[in-house]
Amino acid sequence: MNPLEIRALRNTKVNRAEALRKLAEDQKRQLSETELTEFRSALAEAAKLLSEAEALEQLERLQVADRLPVDRRLAIIDPAENREHGPAPENWTDSRGNRVAVLNRENRFVDHIRSTSRRPELDPSQLSLGRLVRAMITKSWRGAEAEQRAMSEGINTAGGVLVPEELLAAFIDKARNLSVLVRAGMRTVPLTSDSTTIARISSDPTFAVKGENASFTPNDAAFDAVGLNAVTVGCVSYISRELAEDAPNVVQLIESVMAAAFAVEVDRIGLHGGAGSRPNGIDTLPGTQSVAVGGALSHDKLFDALALLQIANATPSAWMLSPNQLKTLNKLVTGDGTNSSEFPMPTPPALVEIPRLVSNQILDATAYMGDFSTMLLGLRSGVQIEITTTGGETFERHQVGVKLTARLDFAAEHADHLCRLTGVTV
Repeated sequence: MNPLEIRALRNTKVNRAEALRKLAEDQKRQLSETELTEFRSALAEAAKLLSEAEALEQLERLQVADRLPVDRRLAIIDPAENREHGPAPENWTDSRGNRVAVLNRENRFVDHIRSTSRRPELDPSQLSLGRLVRAMITKSWRGAEAEQRAMSEGINTAGGVLVPEELLAAFIDKARNLSVLVRAGMRTVPLTSDSTTIARISSDPTFAVKGENASFTPNDAAFDAVGLNAVTVGCVSYISRELAEDAPNVVQLIESVMAAAFAVEVDRIGLHGGAGSRPNGIDTLPGTQSVAVGGALSHDKLFDALALLQIANATPSAWMLSPNQLKTLNKLVTGDGTNSSEFPMPTPPALVEIPRLVSNQILDATAYMGDFSTMLLGLRSGVQIEITTTGGETFERHQVGVKLTARLDFAAEHADHLCRLTGVTV
């Protein structure tokens, strides 16, 4: 069996063990002796199968590495050794025993895909979404031969294509680099299904000193579950056919514009939420903290937010403002200009120590402070690109319409580590 088949067999063992556990739980009883034996056997077999699959995958990497240039062999044999940005991503394990990577702002999506790809002969950092789009527009793969080899799905009758992760990775990194929430600390969770459940802290545990023969005092520490349930987001761009065929910088332009648009949408939804009740952004997320400003933003109100976060045991990773809010703070002065000279008011050291970020996605009425690493962006694999020359006025104008759709969701492990400063006037 190949590694995929072994992993599929392993999943059946895990599912069997989970079914036995759930049956006993639903019937409000313990596992019988026979069930317990079967439960332990299924988990032991699952662990053995996982080791076999990983050993075969490593063997495949070694075989591929033998055919690659020397400078790329180490990245295939041990992808962690080729990590260029930051420490290794966190690795969680879901209820089925599958690993779930959690990327912080220093981790690159390219490195994650390079270490998990089933096609190690492809180098994600050398593939371009812009070259793919140009090839789809011009119907010519000249200069995009690597992208053509990377395609795992053919173009369908609607002109759409499912973009493989290897080809998408560099584009995602560009978008993440442009996102103010990612720069503030938000982590990225690559999703392999439309729904993933994570644990959330609803209140912190506390320790206490216990006297001899006395009981511990219970506390209200609590954990609950929150789901990352991917919803669809997308953008549509138009480009003239002549430009796509003739402009030497069209590849970079396509990729830069689409990455910027994707980053803007990630920030918009992550801050303010989506249409209706999903997905939740910071503004609509239950359990976040808030400070009512009711006027111009001031250092005093920022200190109020900082105190709330510190009381909740949070260490802020950033505070985020709109350009107009920053202008208000920059215009603060000491002295009244009559009885004393006016001087620009410096930012207090306690706020200087916290990174300050400015974004036009932040509305003038609200500012933010918090430990944004508690936020999670769940990003589903399987971005879709569609091309049309007949929709809207594209036919008359000799244009091509390009639609990119992705699936994502947001969650927070510790919502009270995020604070909104509301009612700001500028």
